[in-house]
Amino acid sequence: MSRDITGKLPDGALGEILKELRRISERLGAVEEKVDQRQFETKSIWERSLSEITDLRSEVTDLRSEIREEFGAVKSRLDRLEGVFGAVCGLTAGSHFIRPISS
Repeated sequence: MSRDITGKLPDGALGEILKELRRISERLGAVEEKVDQRQFETKSIWERSLSEITDLRSEVTDLRSEIREEFGAVKSRLDRLEGVFGAVCGLTAGSHFIRPISS
């Protein structure tokens, strides 16, 4: 029981409505193209950023390892110096003239 409601429209109104729908459809198509283009551009930016973040994490990990190695070497040298200084000053083992560094 469908009714034809277009019969109540003024002359030429249906044609104007269809023209407007076509314009809306064209504008929507243009917007969709822009969205697709921006999505592609954003994807490449995101991929590049993710790669840089991964590289940075790797560099930080390497730097931490180097710092730990250097800290260990400095601590060893300080322990040896404390031993020599203690021997010269007559300090016994375990009595620290220089405050120990906690690791």
